[in-house]
Amino acid sequence: MKSGSLRYGYASYWNAGILSVLSDEKVLVRQIVIDGGLPMPMLWWASNRWYRPEAWQGETFLLLTTQEANEIKWDLLERHHAKPIRELNFESFRIFVFAQNIAKDLPGWH
Repeated sequence: MKSGSLRYGYASYWNAGILSVLSDEKVLVRQIVIDGGLPMPMLWWASNRWYRPEAWQGETFLLLTTQEANEIKWDLLERHHAKPIRELNFESFRIFVFAQNIAKDLPGWH
């Protein structure tokens, strides 16, 4: 992911931590849960600062399994002005890239 210039994103608990560690924290991936079809901060094991819009400026991504991607209500995400600008595939993951930090647009993030 680093080679694709992705530096800050969100993924489910088990996938988020391993990516941050394997990249030597050059790619920061924060934990999320999918609630009501939207990605939501997983605050039980994280700092709420990680989910504030000012935590990262620029592109962010959602790294999801196919099952998780199917749980997202993409039309609802778009209504909150969080529409992916591109999709990448890496091994068994789908990576949805957004032009800005999705924390700015989604309810319950700030």
